[in-house]
Amino acid sequence: MPQNYILTYTAALRRKMRKIDYGLSDKITIARISLLPFMWIFAVYKYLNVLAILLIIVEIGDILDGYVARKLKQESKFGGKLDALSDSLVYISIFVWSFLIFPDIYIKNLPIVTILLIFIILPIIISIIKFKKIIFFHLISSKLLASTVIASFLALILFNNLLHYILPILSFMVVINSVERVIILLYKKVIYENIKSVFSLYKNKFRF
Repeated sequence: MPQNYILTYTAALRRKMRKIDYGLSDKITIARISLLPFMWIFAVYKYLNVLAILLIIVEIGDILDGYVARKLKQESKFGGKLDALSDSLVYISIFVWSFLIFPDIYIKNLPIVTILLIFIILPIIISIIKFKKIIFFHLISSKLLASTVIASFLALILFNNLLHYILPILSFMVVINSVERVIILLYKKVIYENIKSVFSLYKNKFRF
């Protein structure tokens, strides 16, 4: 099950975290992750205004940790993995929260939701089959997707009549990100999580 791989990955990160001298950017990322349990409570009990505020804080932290890492030259493989894990946890959480808060959206758009789920799950399946683990990419498109997901969820909370604008944009981003991940997973023999884009394969003259 994917959940088991996520738990295994998280446990491995926790063991590494005890040995690592964290930079400021890593501490910001850890702070973002630490907000998630509280956000789950507010989502379950539908304190949507508080949830929206925390989501905005998380998104600001996402922008800030990347800026700090580059500015202070604290970019690292561990930091990239931690940031990608944080984005994935927020991304999965928002998917569940939106179902809890706006179930009608899923019911009315079941065919589209099903197709998007296939696109989301496909890279995970390929990753597990080929590399025996889930690869948390640090792609530019993944960052854009995470930002789009958060912005879309906030828009639904604040302006729930904007779904006909949100759904096409979100669907496009999910498809683009999933296709990019699938291409990288299929063509690379060794995966480095800090790959920024599928175009880096072309840049490296497709040396697989």
